[in-house]
Amino acid sequence: MIDWVAMSEREYFANVAKRPSMFFPGTGYRAAICFLEGYGQSAARRGGSWLPGWQQWLHQRVGETGNLGWIAHVLMLVGPDLGRRIDSFTAEENERAVARLFQLIDEYLALRESEADDGARDEADRAEVTGRDGAV
Repeated sequence: MIDWVAMSEREYFANVAKRPSMFFPGTGYRAAICFLEGYGQSAARRGGSWLPGWQQWLHQRVGETGNLGWIAHVLMLVGPDLGRRIDSFTAEENERAVARLFQLIDEYLALRESEADDGARDEADRAEVTGRDGAV
């Protein structure tokens, strides 16, 4: 049995990417972004944030200086041919957009995990240098 509560964000979204229809109706990009927006609203109501820094990370990846949101940034990273309304996407375009969306989420979460690991190692190194009582 899968413990959805205990898994990391990265594990959770990897499971969503494997079985999108288990989490939202259909497999289209619109359904995926609605699911993620709802996920974010739920996190915000509980005092958290879904993927803090995600928007800024995508903004840097795209190199876009405008005021586009993460939904448009993801599409820019899928390909320039998807610059029209998402309601007119073909099944193949929807599949590409959803796959790229969850690939980007995984890349972002892997980076955050790596940064957290680096921070934990730095903290352990400082503790080792100063000793447990804080004296050098």
